[in-house]
Amino acid sequence: MKKPTRLTVIMPLYNAMPYLRDAIASVLEQSFRDLQLLIIDDGSTDDSATYLSSIHDTRLTVLATEGRQGQGAARNLAIQRCETEYLAFADADDIALPDRFERQIAYMDLHSDVGMLGTRFAYIGSSGRPGLTPPLALHHEAIRRDLLLGRHAIANPTLMFRTSVFERTGAFRINGAGEDWDLFLRMTEHTRVANLNQILCHYRLHPSSTNAQQAQTLLRRYAHACECARLREEQLPESSFEDFCKRQSTRSIWVRKLEDMNLQAGIQYRRGVLDILNGSKFQGYMRFGFAGLLSPQRLTQRVLRTVRGPFVRRKEMF
Repeated sequence: MKKPTRLTVIMPLYNAMPYLRDAIASVLEQSFRDLQLLIIDDGSTDDSATYLSSIHDTRLTVLATEGRQGQGAARNLAIQRCETEYLAFADADDIALPDRFERQIAYMDLHSDVGMLGTRFAYIGSSGRPGLTPPLALHHEAIRRDLLLGRHAIANPTLMFRTSVFERTGAFRINGAGEDWDLFLRMTEHTRVANLNQILCHYRLHPSSTNAQQAQTLLRRYAHACECARLREEQLPESSFEDFCKRQSTRSIWVRKLEDMNLQAGIQYRRGVLDILNGSKFQGYMRFGFAGLLSPQRLTQRVLRTVRGPFVRRKEMF
C-alpha cells in the first residue's frame, strides 16, 4: 500500500507572471519529492492560468477563487483541504532553494514540540540575484519577543507547519494587510516555533512593497495584532481594529510625528535594499544613511541585530 503524502505546499497567486515559472519549478524540483503543490488562483487576469494548464505533473492541483479574495482567504481555502501531516507556504514570485523542505521536515521530525518552522532568507530583486540576508531570531522565546516588538522575526514564504496546529490555532482571521502577524502571534501561543539557521528561500522585493500608504497600513495592523496578543496574555477581550485606530489618533502630535519618522525610515531602508539588489549600490547606501537620520534608534537596532546575529546563531545551529 502506498504511503500517504507527507507535505502539501500552498501557493496563492494573483497575476504572478513572469516569476511564476521559477517559483513552481523551485517547489516541484525539491530534493524532497513526497509532496503535492496546491495553487490557489485568486482571480488572476494575466497569463497565469494559461501557464498552469501547460504543466503536466500529477503532484500539482489548481483551485480558482470566485473573484479576488486576498492571500489570507486563498490560503484558508487550501488549509481546509489539506490532509497531509505537514503543510508549507510558498509565494508565486519567490524561490524555494532545492533542499528547503527536506531540511525542514528533518528538523520537525526530530523536534515534535515545534509546530511552525521558518528559515532565514535572502532578498532578490527583479534580476533574481540574491543580495542582503536579514538576521532572524532562531528560538521560540526570541521570535515571540521580536514579534511583540513589531520586528520581523518570521518570513511567510519560508514557513512549514504541522497541519494539526491549525486545529488549535485557527487559520487567518484577517483578510488584508497584517493578516500574517496576527497568525504568527497566535501560533506562538499554541505551539513552539523556530527558524532554521540556513538560507533556504530567495524572497523577492518589489517596488510596490515600498509604498508609504501600504507600509502605514501594515504597521498599524502589526501594532494592533501585538496589542491583541498582550490582551490575550492578560485574559482580556481583544480590541477591534477600529477602536485601536481611534485611540492612535488621540495620541500627542509628537508621538505621531516620531511614528511617522520611523515609518519613513523603514520605507527608505526597503527602497535602499531594492536599489542594491538592482545594482544601484551607491543610491541604496545613501538611502540607508537617510533612514538613519530619520530614525537613529531604528538604525541602531538593525546594526545591533546584524552584529549580534552570527554569535547568537552559532550557539543555536541545527
